[in-house]
Amino acid sequence: MTRKEFLKMAGFAVFAIFILPGVKKLNLFRKSHKEAKYYKKLAG
Repeated sequence: MTRKEFLKMAGFAVFAIFILPGVKKLNLFRKSHKEAKYYKKLAG
């Protein structure tokens, strides 16, 4: 493994650690928003 490859892997790991939780939060927020609409429809 060259230094360049190592830095690329490290950069990807950092990117994944910081970005993935943010993406999951966005998805959870959207899902809860959709569910809220759905329950409003059920309630009438």
